[in-house]
Amino acid sequence: MCDVVPDCDDSFSDVGRVHVQARDFVQLHTCPEHGRMAMGALLLLTGELVDNAAQHGQPPITVRLSCLVTELLLTVGDAGDALPTLLESTAGLGLRIVAQNSRDWGTTPSARGKEVWCRIPTGMVTATVPAPRADTALRVFPRVRPSG
Repeated sequence: MCDVVPDCDDSFSDVGRVHVQARDFVQLHTCPEHGRMAMGALLLLTGELVDNAAQHGQPPITVRLSCLVTELLLTVGDAGDALPTLLESTAGLGLRIVAQNSRDWGTTPSARGKEVWCRIPTGMVTATVPAPRADTALRVFPRVRPSG
């Protein structure tokens, strides 16, 4: 988890303005340290998921954003109970765009309807340094001074 910004969420009831409100929300709450390089994809996928929720779901529409350092987790929920699938999505391109521009995506039933989520790579890489092996001794080489 990111220690720069907390997870944040908001709920939107005005279906006519939800696209603009949700995009403004993610721009305001995206982690400035880890999410900056992913902003274009984040705005695109926010628009697609929110539009799908407005067209095929029921208000209120919720948007949750979490920074996981190497990826952003975007979750859009609505009060509808029909879970979208990529194969059933023949009327539009929304979920195909999400699938092609995210690391992973899926749907989850929730107590208030459903949530559709996607993981957007941030371009950040976390470095892991392996611990030294117990059987390896530290070798010190003497400094050799050039003669002359």
